[in-house]
Amino acid sequence: MFLCSFALLLKLISSERLYYTLDPDNFDSTLKANKCTLVRYYTQHQEQSIRSFNDYNLVAKSFENATKDILVAGLDCGKYRRECFNRHVIEIPSVRLYCDGTNTTYEGGYSFESIVKWSSEISGAKPGVVHQLIHTPNNRTFRNLIDNNECVFTLFHTPWCGACKRFMPRMIRIARFFKDEPNVKFAEVDADRYRSFLRDYDLKAYPDIRLFVRGEKKPLEYDGKRTPAYVTEFINKYCGTKLEMKNFEGEAGLIDDANAILEEFFLEGKKEIYVQKMKQVQHASFYAECMEGFLARGNDHLLDVKAKLTELLNQSTITEKERNSVQKKLNIISFFFELIDSYKDGMN
Repeated sequence: MFLCSFALLLKLISSERLYYTLDPDNFDSTLKANKCTLVRYYTQHQEQSIRSFNDYNLVAKSFENATKDILVAGLDCGKYRRECFNRHVIEIPSVRLYCDGTNTTYEGGYSFESIVKWSSEISGAKPGVVHQLIHTPNNRTFRNLIDNNECVFTLFHTPWCGACKRFMPRMIRIARFFKDEPNVKFAEVDADRYRSFLRDYDLKAYPDIRLFVRGEKKPLEYDGKRTPAYVTEFINKYCGTKLEMKNFEGEAGLIDDANAILEEFFLEGKKEIYVQKMKQVQHASFYAECMEGFLARGNDHLLDVKAKLTELLNQSTITEKERNSVQKKLNIISFFFELIDSYKDGMN
C-alpha cells in the first residue's frame, strides 16, 4: 500500500513555492539588484530540504511586504550542482544572507521564526505576521507557542511512526476546521529531530497527542479515536470552542493514504500520474474513478455522481448494506469538494 511520507504531508500544508527561484544566469544580478538577499540552498529530494520547505515558505511570506529591504530566494543544488560547488556550499540545506557584498551563513534551527529573527536583525527588514495552519516549532519556539496561546493541540511524532503518518492528513483537516478560532493552535513536533522533548514531556510511544491549555499544570493527553469528530469534541470540551461537528460526520469510506494522494492531485496540477498512484491504494478504486471523471469533465462529473448517489440513497427499497456503501461514496465526493474549495485560489 502506498504510504505518503510525513515530510510530504507537511508540504501539502503549503505547496506553492513563495520564494524567488535563482539559477546560474540570474544569481549575481539578483544579489546586485537587492539590498539583501536571503538564499536557501536545497535539493528537491533530500529529506531535510523537504522538511524545511514549509518553514522557508513562511519566511518568504513574512518578508513579502519588505522586498525593498530583503528578497527571499532559493537555489536548487540538485539541478545546479556546479553553481553550488563554485559558491562553496557544503551542507544541504543551508541558508545564507547576502547584504552589500558580504554574506553570512545561518547556523540556527530551521524553524521559520528563528530564520526570520536572524535575517531581520542583520538586514533591518521588518517581518509581517504570518498565520500558520500547523506550527512546526523547535524547543524554544514551542515554549513561546504554548505560553502565548490558550490552547495548543500538539502531535509528537517520529519519521518511522506509521500511525503518525496516518493521522496527519486528518490533523490537517481539523486544523483547517479551526483556522478561524484564535484561541486554538496546532503544532507537530518531530521527537527524533528535537530529542529534548523526550525528556521534557516523558515521551515513550507515538503518536503522542496532547493538548496544552493555559492555566493547566500538565498537558492533557488525548487517547481517544483519531477522527476529526472525536478530536473536535475533545478540543471543544477544554478550549471553550463550540464548532459544529456535523462537517466531520462523513468519515466513513475515507482512506488516509488516498486522501493524501488526492491532495497531491489538486495541488500539483491535477496530473494523470496521481490517478495511477491512487489505483495502487487498496480499496480506493472509487477515488480513482472520480479523479478520471474529474480530469475529463471537471466539477460536472462530481456533481452528476453526487446526484445519482443521492437518488439511490433516497430510494425506499435500498438495503442497509447498500445504504452504507452509497454513503461512503458520498463522503468521498464531499472530500473532493472540500479540497476543491480549500485550494481553489491556488489551483490551475
